[in-house]
Amino acid sequence: MTSLPSKKRLLLRLFLTLAPLSMSLASCNDDVSNIGSSLVTDESNIVVDSTFTITGQSVTTGDLRSRTLSQLIGNIQARKYGSLSSDFVTQLMPSADFDTTGVTPATVDSLSLMLRFYSDKITGDSMLPMGVNVFALTRQLPEKLTSSFDPTGYYDPSSPVSSSVYSSNLLYSDSLEDIGVHIIEAKLPLSYGQEYVKTYRSNPELFTSPEAFASLFPGVYVANSFGSGRVTNIFNTRVVMYYHSNTRYTNTSGEERDTTIYYTDIIAASTPEVLTNNNLHFKIDPYLSDLASKEALLVGPLGYESRIKIPIDDVISSFTTGTIGSMGVVNSLSLTIPAEEITNDYGIEPPSHLLLVPSSDRDKFFDEQDIPDNKTSFIAAYDSTNGRYVFSGLRPYMMYMMEEEFDNEKREELSTFSLVPVQVSTETYTNSSYQTVEIITAVGPNIDGPTMARLKLDEAKLKLTYSTETVNF
Repeated sequence: MTSLPSKKRLLLRLFLTLAPLSMSLASCNDDVSNIGSSLVTDESNIVVDSTFTITGQSVTTGDLRSRTLSQLIGNIQARKYGSLSSDFVTQLMPSADFDTTGVTPATVDSLSLMLRFYSDKITGDSMLPMGVNVFALTRQLPEKLTSSFDPTGYYDPSSPVSSSVYSSNLLYSDSLEDIGVHIIEAKLPLSYGQEYVKTYRSNPELFTSPEAFASLFPGVYVANSFGSGRVTNIFNTRVVMYYHSNTRYTNTSGEERDTTIYYTDIIAASTPEVLTNNNLHFKIDPYLSDLASKEALLVGPLGYESRIKIPIDDVISSFTTGTIGSMGVVNSLSLTIPAEEITNDYGIEPPSHLLLVPSSDRDKFFDEQDIPDNKTSFIAAYDSTNGRYVFSGLRPYMMYMMEEEFDNEKREELSTFSLVPVQVSTETYTNSSYQTVEIITAVGPNIDGPTMARLKLDEAKLKLTYSTETVNF
């Protein structure tokens, strides 16, 4: 790949400078005067070019920085996918407003760890009985966790603090809070709740931050104890305390009576502020390994992502050639990549979102917990109706490559992209025009469940649309 000649760069700058002038000339048509109208004629045209070729191949994902709110538990073995197992560790964020009025260690009735998930976030057979063991961490987790993290040495394997047996179709539904939410409940030692109340009353400063609380209670390790054939995506882990208080009240007759009030309170939970990690083990089916040597695949977690080459200099050349002798404006640049499901035993689907990021910046993007800047990094959601991913906003990338002075090595680097399955968190707000706007708040590697797809790069379409305007005097 060669850099643009200096003459072309000068032309590009001229096009970019004259583009606003082009729009100004067009607006002059609203002038009521006809004087001189016969001296100037405009010729406008819209050009669409989608003749560019996208090439790429599968690359192994490698270890993942797997900090996430989605916790994965269970194991499956699926034909044409492979075998996947996962357990997880998590710190907990303590409640900052726990009301201890009338509450003592003696009034704590019970304590439970609640693993909450949606019924449609299961891969495998929901009818199969499975079990989990819960262990208390004995020391604080390291700051940087990856998918290969081994919890050995962070807990006592001979002393689980709780165990639970469950099947997803028979679980308690948390209908009072969220319809469709189910819960795996693991009873914790009563002494944990009593110690929580005692310490909260005597040392409240330990409950002001996750770091301080971790010095008191480092967290939990949750592991599959028996059963196979299902992986469950836990979207929230919380500790719920059941307790009571004894009080006196005056009834309508003026009589004082003793009464007992019972409470249920969330005293700690996994939140974005704490460390959470899925400890993943994945063995790829030989079928996928063979397919990956020939085609571009997406397999997660810990499987394959794809690396593609975007012929950006060819795109720029198309624009400059098409606008010689005229003024040009880049309207849009989009990339559409068809994808199809790979037949498997568990109905594993393509990733919900893909990140498009220069391969040289991939690791940095996740390590620094970046969000797409829509200049060199972009997000596309899977369009299940049409079986494709569409990156519609690549124009800023093209303008960036046109305007900056890059040597050949840097241009090559910025045209080689990774397509990475990711999890996307969003928030919505209402703007000043009373429109609902959705913004991306977090992007992380896809580690919330099995996923896979075949990318049809031979049918991928990189489409450039630009306008030309020639002014004749």
